[in-house]
Amino acid sequence: MATNKFNSLGNSDIKKYKNMMNLAEDFITQGKDKYFSSDNKYDELTPIIFNDKIKMIVSKIVDIAPDYKLITIRNERESKIALFNPGQYISVTIVLDGRIMTRIYTIVSGIKEAKLYEYSFIVKNDNNGKMSDFLYNNLKIDDDLIVSGPYGDFYYNELVDKRNIIGLSSPEGILPFISMAKAISDGDLNVNLKIFYSAKKYEDLILVDYLKGIVDNSEKIDLYILLSEEEKKGTIKGVITYDEINKIFDHDCSIFVSGEEGFLKYLNKELDKLKIPRKFIRCNMYKPKCNIKKVKAYLMTVHVGDEVFEFPCFNNKTLLESIEENNLYVPNRCHIGICGLCKTKLLNGKIKVINDRRNVNDIENNLICPCSTYPLSDIEIRIR
Repeated sequence: MATNKFNSLGNSDIKKYKNMMNLAEDFITQGKDKYFSSDNKYDELTPIIFNDKIKMIVSKIVDIAPDYKLITIRNERESKIALFNPGQYISVTIVLDGRIMTRIYTIVSGIKEAKLYEYSFIVKNDNNGKMSDFLYNNLKIDDDLIVSGPYGDFYYNELVDKRNIIGLSSPEGILPFISMAKAISDGDLNVNLKIFYSAKKYEDLILVDYLKGIVDNSEKIDLYILLSEEEKKGTIKGVITYDEINKIFDHDCSIFVSGEEGFLKYLNKELDKLKIPRKFIRCNMYKPKCNIKKVKAYLMTVHVGDEVFEFPCFNNKTLLESIEENNLYVPNRCHIGICGLCKTKLLNGKIKVINDRRNVNDIENNLICPCSTYPLSDIEIRIR
């Protein structure tokens, strides 16, 4: 693999992307004395916010489980990066086969590493040709990645949450709890955490041994493993239910839930039985999915400045997926329709928006987030 260098960018709309990179560099270099002054007595305590992307280099790659690698990236300038709350994520951008691709990854390193200019995140080898597979199979030490963040609100907030936390997770949602557990183990987060980790079989539990290693180093963390289709020593046979939660439930607690769409919807009913204020129940947002039985192809027309592009789109893929597959770039970050960074103008066509979080003004002006929108007909959009 050729090293991914900072200026190795893709095809259409690249001028806008390069301008964004230049603005980010100007902010970091010219604003350094203003924002990173050593005279600031709260320098080590106050998070530094980057509104644009910065270049980081791969400093370490570690195999932590079959099909999982821990990637550590370092600010190439060896200057400060934004501190984060355990459970937040960063946005990572690469150029893959001429396409600019952006995905989000939960930060699983500690605050200490962030103060030393480093983040770590975990990638999985899915064998599906997507970005994580590329990072897993091809990334090398000293490769460049373009990073922004941290983002997300799925983390402990001392102004809102209780110090006793019950975490409910399926395999797809375990990474934020790994991040929280590590912060507790490192002494960076002063809370008590009890994690219910649920799957069909033990082999389905993502990074369970890695998590156990963290849990074993702290008296403030307990891990309960539930298996619905298998009996195994040290685990609970069944699924997460009100009865299981109620065995350790304390009204002086907050409940954090992370997993796929079906998991969250199922737990809503169980959590209602606890009769605690909803403000103490926090749900990590899931990636929108469109359950399609019959795949249909449509024509997508995309306006980028004075250029017009046409290519197929499909009702089982988001508009953003089809755009990326055809070598176009839309600035994007969250992939769940929250941040609004990929917001575009719908000119013609019928759509289905999953978990629609647009405001009234967006709806009235036909603004959509391609990352959470599926086509129901031929589509015409304009990328801003």
